[in-house]
Amino acid sequence: MVALLRLRQVNESSLDPILREAMGPFSRVTRGFAATIFPESNNGTLALNERRIAEEKKGEKAAKAEQADGDERPAGAELHNDGVSVGSLALPPKPKPRPALGAGLHNDGVPGIGAVDPDTGYYGPNSATTLGSNRTPYFMDPDKRLSICSFTCFVGVCLSDQSEPDRGNLVVLKGAHHQVQNFFRWQHSQGGTLGPEGPAWPRVVQDPQTGKWTAGPSGAIQYALKHDPRLAVGAEERGGVLVPQPTQVLMEKGDAVFVMHATPHSGSHNSWTQPRCNIYFRLVNERRMEKHKEKHVSGRSDHMIRGWDGEFLEAEDGLPPEAVYESTIASLLDHWSEWDGMAAAVAEGKKARMQGEAAPTAEARL
Repeated sequence: MVALLRLRQVNESSLDPILREAMGPFSRVTRGFAATIFPESNNGTLALNERRIAEEKKGEKAAKAEQADGDERPAGAELHNDGVSVGSLALPPKPKPRPALGAGLHNDGVPGIGAVDPDTGYYGPNSATTLGSNRTPYFMDPDKRLSICSFTCFVGVCLSDQSEPDRGNLVVLKGAHHQVQNFFRWQHSQGGTLGPEGPAWPRVVQDPQTGKWTAGPSGAIQYALKHDPRLAVGAEERGGVLVPQPTQVLMEKGDAVFVMHATPHSGSHNSWTQPRCNIYFRLVNERRMEKHKEKHVSGRSDHMIRGWDGEFLEAEDGLPPEAVYESTIASLLDHWSEWDGMAAAVAEGKKARMQGEAAPTAEARL
């Protein structure tokens, strides 16, 4: 579900009451994060952004060489659902000198940046205490039942002109939220982990010819493309992986977009002359945090059931530690469960689909 709202047409209305009507109560936002995509230069090479700077520091020239050959990654190749650990290890919040034990390992057993186990492809131990470069843990819980964290929705506020395509626009795989939910339900029925490393979602894959390890394709997105032909229209196959054609979200300065967690999304190439600038906030319905001692969600993290630096959060007194993960598991299995104001529209949409009719409801349109 993606909802676009033109704030200037709401007569100075704020986002807060609109979101509360659709979602129900949520923590007041205290933090967000900026997302900038720089324009392409005259020779067609993207200006250095944070990712490419990091790649150069690590000596990884592959992306640059690929682009020099004119083979840019399509926007659909970057689609994802938030809450998944990616990339190399995150640096600790307050790094201290530690004696090296070889191959980038430190005495705490966590590999340093760029240290990849040649046998597994992992950056560091495959455990709930390991954080990716986005500071998201490999697993949310110590028992490794959950390797993805969800939220109710993210809100994007447009700070630059994105009224035309190819300006670094947010892109979404429109309508995929139904099949993404179905994928998590299928994973749950099979047992094991929900998310990467669960059924049909390898976290890393190895090229049989080069031996190089790379991030595995999203099991949720591949499932969605294979189970809904409408999502696969225009998709191309690359190395056995379907790469879809996402929808570009067109916005002007001051517009806002709401995107539910189950909707795959990403940024896209910026062919314009100006940087793409948005600010994003991640929100959860208050019920998500009922079993947590710390109930406030700032709006920045994609793993709010853990601390920003991966700390395990405490459950309310009298509850077992694992209680803090149950509501997130439930939200992945029913992505409308935290949209209180959408209950009637969702029920009508489900009824119409069961009857084989086109549903003239908000859910069907979104």
